[in-house]
Amino acid sequence: KDVDAELERLGKQLEKAEKLALQKRGKLGNEKFFANAPEAVVAKEKGILQEAEQTIQQLQEQMSQLKTLV
Repeated sequence: KDVDAELERLGKQLEKAEKLALQKRGKLGNEKFFANAPEAVVAKEKGILQEAEQTIQQLQEQMSQLKTLV
């Protein structure tokens, strides 16, 4: 039961991180944003995307490890 609850919690975090990554990819893929935004803003958005992608990878690894316990 505890494993199921943890998987559910991790699943919610994963969903949130994936949504954030999708949003940042969309923004960074927008030529207008890329052309008009200050370099610092673009760098910040890239950093947020990179963190979200790392979080996604970590959560997927944690979930796969937990699933082996079930």
